[in-house]
Order: sequence, then structure tokens, then C-alpha cells
Amino acid sequence: MKWTSKNITFFICSMSSGGAEHQLSILSNLLVARGYNITITTFGDNDDHYSINSSIKRVRLAEKRSKCVKFLAIFWYFLSIKTDVIISYGQRENFFALLPLCFRKVRFIASERSLSIKKQNIKERLLHKLLYRRADVIVPNSHSQGVYIKQCSPHLANRVVVVTNYTDLEHFAYVAPPCNDVLRIGVFGRYNEAKNYQRLIRAVYILKQQRQYEFQIDCYGNHHFKGDLMNENYLEYQRMVDELRVGDVIHLNDHVQNVAELMPMFDAICLPSLYEGWSNSISEAICCGKPMLVSDVSDNKYMVHDGENGFLFNPESIDDIVCVFNKFFQLNAVQRVTMGRKSREIAEQLFNEGEFVDKYIQLIEY
Repeated sequence: MKWTSKNITFFICSMSSGGAEHQLSILSNLLVARGYNITITTFGDNDDHYSINSSIKRVRLAEKRSKCVKFLAIFWYFLSIKTDVIISYGQRENFFALLPLCFRKVRFIASERSLSIKKQNIKERLLHKLLYRRADVIVPNSHSQGVYIKQCSPHLANRVVVVTNYTDLEHFAYVAPPCNDVLRIGVFGRYNEAKNYQRLIRAVYILKQQRQYEFQIDCYGNHHFKGDLMNENYLEYQRMVDELRVGDVIHLNDHVQNVAELMPMFDAICLPSLYEGWSNSISEAICCGKPMLVSDVSDNKYMVHDGENGFLFNPESIDDIVCVFNKFFQLNAVQRVTMGRKSREIAEQLFNEGEFVDKYIQLIEY
């Protein structure tokens, strides 16, 4: 597509670490390369985590001010901003931006970054019943969320365009399997209830009691919630590890900045989540050519084909988690290599940089 000087404004709470923030940084950099003028606007007080092109303008609204002042600043900003297109990331951000935009006309792309699994709250009901009528396009990043929106709000169906997350195939490059004497499994995901660490830890306890295979599981999540405030979920999971005496085979590490540097040391990657949208952890792992042990929920089946590049399990069944781990442990080295290569093959089919940015350009240029 031809280059353009159109002005694009992204809106998100912050550019701290997180899947949505990472995807926004990738897309904004790709759009700059296509000739667009990009502004990233935030209202949170967190420091930036991801690298963005130096030509991208950063706007921070009401930094370190009260919630009331922030809301007023956001309202005025979108009433007065001069831009061609606004791309907002997340339901909260969509809500804040669409309120003032009801009073003016500018192209608005509402990006949905999470999978809705509970009864609609007031904010989501207002978005579906009223505010999303003002959006030009609604872009869920998972097929599951796209289905959810269409089922809940059929009148929005013709505005829904699914664009799944992009993962850099060069940054997350294929790596040959390690030569570990003890099989090592990596888990990358926040320490919270959705990631299902409690059942994973209990499954590890059973696997250890069976004493059939030697293994080690390394988990990487957030030890802290905000600043120096400890994450209560992490503390709870660590207590479980200590009480069940499985600390020799499962380690709850703090989160890491560069996941790609750790991937080479693992024989497989596990994600036991109770629900997911389009998982960045799975995307990155299959790019690196890793066999996968993941829950059979949401969009996971698009990236993990049961028995081909890994195994799917029922995340609510500890016995099923144990069964899948044992299936993987029983594989020989050649079978594990074959699974890893299949993961990379699937990744190369799913992630194409040009196709990803072109999908957004089509929405921008309408």
C-alpha cells in the first residue's frame, strides 16, 4: 500500500509491560515505517516499558493527578484533538474516549484486548448498547471475543473485524532443542487466578509423587503488583509450593523482560490458563519452535494442534493436566524435535508482518 501522512492517535492506559501495550508498540512502529504520523496517548502514571520509534509523539494526560482530573483531561483531549483516526486499546479506554467523541466526528477504531467470560458489567453494557454504535470498527484480538460480541450484540456484527496479535518471527526465532538431562518446562504468565497456578501446582505434586520422570518447571510472573506492593496471588502460590514440598521441581520466578532469551533452555512451554484471548505466551513459544502443553480454551487451538505440536488439556481437571504432562514425558527426543518444528511451521503460517499491518491500514483508510 502507498505511504500516507495521515495522523493516527493511539489511546491506552499506559505503555508498561503487558500484551496490549506490546502489540500497540509493534503496530505503531510498523505504521511509522509505512509513512503514518503516530501519537501514543496515555493517562496512567507507569513508566514506558517497550521501545517505540523516536518519531512517535508521546502524550501523557494529567500525569500523577487524581482520577477525577484524569477523566476531565481525557474528555477535553478527545473533544479537541486534531487527528484523522483514533485507535483505542481496551474496554476502559474505549469507554473514556467514546463519551466525548459522541459530540464530534472522527474515525474511531475500538480494539478489544481481553476475552469476556463473566456477566456484562455496567461499562460493557453501555459500550454494547450505546457507545459502540459510535465506533466505526470494533477489533477484537481473538476469534473467541469476536464471537462473543456478535452473540451479545447482533447489531454490532457488521462492525466487528478480528485481527489477531502479531509476533515477530525474527525476534522469536526457532531454536534447536536443548540437551537437558532433566526435562525443563517453562510457564510465562501473570500470577493470578486466570492463569490456574493452583491446579498446576497440585498437578506437579502428583507428578512428583508418581516418581516416574525427572522434570523441572520454571514459572515467570509478577512478584509485585504495583511498585513494592507484593502480589498476594504469588504469595499464596508460593505457600502452596512450600506446603506441598514441591519447591525442588517448580520455581515461581519473577517476570522477565526478554522472554526470547530464556526460550532456548526449555524442552516445552506450558500455559494452564482457565481462559485466554489470543495468547502472546503461546505465540512467542511456537515461534521459537517449542512443544506446547496448554489448556483447551478459547483461541489456543489455533496455535496448538493436539498431538501435532503439543497437547491440549482441560484446565479444570488436575488429572487431565497430569495425564498430558506424562504424555509429553513419554516422548523420545526425535518426537519432541518433530513437535517443535511443527510449532514453528504453524507460527510461520499465522504471523506475517505485512499482512498484519495491511489489515490495520485497510481499517484506517476504509
